[in-house]
Amino acid sequence: MTASCANPDILMPNSVDVPPNDQVCPFVLEYLPLKTGETTARLDFASADLGLYSYQLNLKATPPHPERPLQFRVHLGATQTQGTRILHYAKMKAEYVLKVDNPEFKCDRTVTAAPGSPSGTAAAFEVSYEPCSIGECRATLTLSASTGDEYTVPLFGTCLPPKPQGPFIVKAGANVVIPFRNPFAVATNFTFQVDNPAFSVAKLTESIKQRSSYRILVSFDGSQTSGRGEVAAKLTVSCPHVTSGADSSAVQWVFYLKGVSA
Repeated sequence: MTASCANPDILMPNSVDVPPNDQVCPFVLEYLPLKTGETTARLDFASADLGLYSYQLNLKATPPHPERPLQFRVHLGATQTQGTRILHYAKMKAEYVLKVDNPEFKCDRTVTAAPGSPSGTAAAFEVSYEPCSIGECRATLTLSASTGDEYTVPLFGTCLPPKPQGPFIVKAGANVVIPFRNPFAVATNFTFQVDNPAFSVAKLTESIKQRSSYRILVSFDGSQTSGRGEVAAKLTVSCPHVTSGADSSAVQWVFYLKGVSA
């Protein structure tokens, strides 16, 4: 018997062999809807010997389950990026619009998916996490296309206090540039302090724009430390209370310095 169904979301073989003597004839079909909702479809089996048999299919598509969550863990002032993907099933090419409901997570505005297949065609993209406060946060990334496809990706972020860095080596009579970034969502005044008078910074304070990078210039005199070999110091970067969704007061960044003879 030939089998037919006009609904394009129904996947099934186009024929079935019917055994004799009223034996059970299994017939497997798959329903792969692209939009949520309820509808009906007609399934027909036709044979020149047995005639036409019709069945009504009552079809219901529920919202899809969320995709695999992405877990982020990073120190304040740093950024973590992860790649992930969705499976696109529509038979036509589609452009997905990406939206995330928390500004601490960033991603491309769109991602293009090639025409899908029954097993799905992968569409890959990246998500970045740049926190502006210490603690935990969560968000939902939504991908939607004009074809009706919609996916959600849960995002979980953990922000730890700034991690000490270094040592940064500075030769006597020279300087070194230490990269720094204001992770907060507002312009912030930062202070720079070194605990050894043999070292100095070009500026003691600086207002840095929100989510902007800055170069800290540290010099090492070394004239009064000859014969002492290496000289250690610590640069501390601090800022006043910053309101950014959580208490970020008393946040400090520590950079270890090592002065050496030229």
